[in-house]
Amino acid sequence: MPSEVSSAPRAQPVPGADPSVAGENAGVLEAPAVASRLADLEAVYEAIHGSGRVRIVNHWATWCSGCVEELPLLVELAGHLEADVEMLGVSWDGFQDLVGRDEWVRAVEQCSLEHGLPWGSVVVDAEPSDFFERLEMDCQTVPQIWVVNQEGQVVHRVEEPIDRRLMEQILGWVSEL
Repeated sequence: MPSEVSSAPRAQPVPGADPSVAGENAGVLEAPAVASRLADLEAVYEAIHGSGRVRIVNHWATWCSGCVEELPLLVELAGHLEADVEMLGVSWDGFQDLVGRDEWVRAVEQCSLEHGLPWGSVVVDAEPSDFFERLEMDCQTVPQIWVVNQEGQVVHRVEEPIDRRLMEQILGWVSEL
């Protein structure tokens, strides 16, 4: 009997995870489990711009209705990506500080679990103005999707919630890299 091929997104490494902390499988996400971490400005920058892999970067926040509404499409998008393409969440939850610093990562993980995200997020621990300047962001709202090439350069930006048409466009951009 032939085995079924899962259309679920593949497990993704958590940027900056330290395997020595939790054993050999630390930092690997098995859908739908997620792991997120608080990250300073340079760690966020490196997670986005590190070379070697094509990345889809989802700038989002749990308090952003457009961000949460597009999560099912992003999960679908992740399911269409080649194994060497990484999904990365960059959470802006700390910018509103609605739950307090200690709860930022927990809120992101809870929302990620509720929506079945198979990738982790770095939760920005920096002043918004410093973050926008360091990442050279003209658009300072979420949601945003960035396509980052193997050299760590942002080559495409979508600065609005995605729909099916934009999802197909993102897949096209990724296939050209």
